[in-house]
Amino acid sequence: MEEAILSYAAKAKNNPNYCIYEDLRKFNPNIRKQMERGEYFVRRTSKTDFKIFEDTFGYKLPSDIGDLINLFWHPYIYGFYKYDKIGESIVLFSCHQHKTETDDDILRQKYGIIDLGIKWRNPYLGHGGDITQYLPIGWTNYSGGNILYELSTGRIFCEHLDNVKEPEEDPIANSLKELITGLSFNLK
Repeated sequence: MEEAILSYAAKAKNNPNYCIYEDLRKFNPNIRKQMERGEYFVRRTSKTDFKIFEDTFGYKLPSDIGDLINLFWHPYIYGFYKYDKIGESIVLFSCHQHKTETDDDILRQKYGIIDLGIKWRNPYLGHGGDITQYLPIGWTNYSGGNILYELSTGRIFCEHLDNVKEPEEDPIANSLKELITGLSFNLK
């Protein structure tokens, strides 16, 4: 996972159009300083305890998602992936620490991994997605459909736009690592 994140970080740093859609003034000052210098992926020196996630959903966070959280502080990871098939860009949850947050609080942020999961399983927002099979890790930028991590295989799916709370039939990537490595800032 580290190689995939570093590959993406290098593409972001070399892209003059890459930007962060968040107010850096809210960030932890140490992280903020580095991001203001254009270092958007800051190696973490502390780790998040995923017990909060396990207590919320009843299972352990998959290790590759845990690595995405614990290796680097980072803004949203976004870009185009198989644009000819998906038709819009993808955004994955961010992992940054606000001024008053602990390492564990980041799991509860708006649009964070727990927030996305709670919205997915909520029966009042449709019929409720099966949180024991799929975990939302992001969304499509235009339609707002979820990007889903299949817990049994690690494959990545788009949410079916006509059958909300269900995945498309075919995965868009065989792994989170493959998805992150394949993200581009160009339509291709």
